[in-house]
Amino acid sequence: ILLISDYAETRTSQFGRLLPLLSEASDVPPIRLLLLARTDGDWWRDLRVENHQALNAATQFRLLPLDLDAAARKDAFDEAVAAFAKALHAMDEKRNWLGCAADVTSPQDLDTDKYAVPLLLQMSALLALLRAGGEPDGLAALEPTGLPLERLMLEHEQRYWTRTAAEHGISLYPDTLGIAVAAATFLGAATKTEALATLARLPGLRGEPEDRLFAINGWLRNLYPSSPGQYWGRLEPDRIAEHHIGALAADDPGL
Repeated sequence: ILLISDYAETRTSQFGRLLPLLSEASDVPPIRLLLLARTDGDWWRDLRVENHQALNAATQFRLLPLDLDAAARKDAFDEAVAAFAKALHAMDEKRNWLGCAADVTSPQDLDTDKYAVPLLLQMSALLALLRAGGEPDGLAALEPTGLPLERLMLEHEQRYWTRTAAEHGISLYPDTLGIAVAAATFLGAATKTEALATLARLPGLRGEPEDRLFAINGWLRNLYPSSPGQYWGRLEPDRIAEHHIGALAADDPGL
């Protein structure tokens, strides 16, 4: 049995309950535990000290980039473009996304450090495909400014927020929509009551009639798929969400 935990550094209390159970288990097949974390440090040291019997044979290693050279990264870039084109075609048959993929060229600086991160490589592939398909407008004009890929992805997401909000009959300043998305991502909500209470505290929405908060909540509810136990979905992947929340906090530290 293989158990895998992502963001292991945030789950030490769970491991404190789990590891003794694994140590005591005698009537189950061998169990391996794979912990993925951004850093080692105090959490790992403390976990090993407190669970010496379960972790005495644990090994630790740093994950290297998946693609080490420009040629391998180009192959990964091309694969990502093809996969995104197939997915977009399934959602939007009015545009020839498969044909657009043929017009995409890979970045010239694939040997730089930023493309060692698979997520950034895939984000770059998606942005290149969107530009080739003419969606969203103005994206090509942003590229020479040197904006990070996360910001460019958010430009695309912000257009999505504005468009879907209009479809729900909601007319709000784009910054207000962005704050609502950040709250849904960072705070979340387990119930509709919690969701409405959170919206009522946000800048731009304080004092709004309950009916309007219902409409905004309905928009957020349909914006992204939600996880079990969560009323709202969240902006993903994490790197995009972190960039969005960080930019808002930098602009307004009191947020």
